Amino acid sequence: MKLTIFDKKAHYIMRRMLWRKIQPEISQKNLVGVVSPICLLKCQSALDMLKQGDVMEVMVQDLEVVCNLQKIIVRFVNQVIKTERNDEYFQIFIRRGTIVGKV
Repeated sequence: MKLTIFDKKAHYIMRRMLWRKIQPEISQKNLVGVVSPICLLKCQSALDMLKQGDVMEVMVQDLEVVCNLQKIIVRFVNQVIKTERNDEYFQIFIRRGTIVGKV
């Protein structure tokens, strides 16, 4: 059986659609210069807006905020993927976990 150009194009489009569903959305939240309690609240509210499995990159300046944020993230069934330190700020990559009460 020989595939036509239309079949090949349809197959390519279906593969792309499936790939997009598998790949999580990555959003960014720049909280450099924001004070500690407000920074934690803004990060938590941004996480609440994500779908399950999506990834958010958070940029913060203070090490204390990084430690507190990691404690909060674990408590709410989210996952810290990676934490990096740059010259001016810390980058934290967070994956949204399961929503409590929903399956």
